[in-house]
Amino acid sequence: MATQFYPGGAMADKNSLSFDWTWNFISNLLGEKAINGHENLFHYWAYAGMVFLST
Repeated sequence: MATQFYPGGAMADKNSLSFDWTWNFISNLLGEKAINGHENLFHYWAYAGMVFLST
């Protein structure tokens, strides 16, 4: 869910529109703001996924 609704931005291109597994890091999903400056409303899904994978 977090990757599908990530607002955008990557290290190589701050104006990209989504999460790209080749240019983004998983830690990008955990921030309240995306790299492009938009609010990341689905960062809670990323936290839930990390807890799920850890257990």
